[in-house]
Amino acid sequence: MDNTKVIEGEVLPHLPTGRITSEALRRADVVNAFATAFQMIGGVPRLALWADENPTEFIKLYARMLPSAASDEMNRVGEIRIIHALAPPGYDPHNGR
Repeated sequence: MDNTKVIEGEVLPHLPTGRITSEALRRADVVNAFATAFQMIGGVPRLALWADENPTEFIKLYARMLPSAASDEMNRVGEIRIIHALAPPGYDPHNGR
């Protein structure tokens, strides 16, 4: 049985059947396959439409993709300075209290 597929006029490579070994799929192959599939289903414009309809889920995914700033800060040595963005309650900037 031929497992070759055609989507929107584009012939996809032969799909493996049975047990898939590490030699059959390297990480780079998987990343490339996802990038190709992403473009084939609409790419960034479709992602933006989905994000607009599902903002909470989009933010969850986006947050998981960002590097952790907290872990970067934990590995640094030196002074940590905290600058308050809001004045304390009752603070009067005209007399400094």
